[in-house]
Amino acid sequence: MKTRITCVATALALFLAAPAFGQGPRVRSGQPQQSVVVKVSGGGFHWGDAAIGAVAASGAAVALAGIGMFRRQLRKEE
Repeated sequence: MKTRITCVATALALFLAAPAFGQGPRVRSGQPQQSVVVKVSGGGFHWGDAAIGAVAASGAAVALAGIGMFRRQLRKEE
């Protein structure tokens, strides 16, 4: 139990400290930064991408429901 707590505490400390690694001190210069303008052409809703997402989500839901039913059946047999 003590080992598990130590592992969880270490993982949590590394996770929280990760954004600080690799960042040096920020230096502000007297000049304002220029804005970056990005133009996007040909947009709109992509029905094909939405269909792929819907099929993936439906498949995951069916798989999770099947696993739940299988586990319930195994508990009844014991």
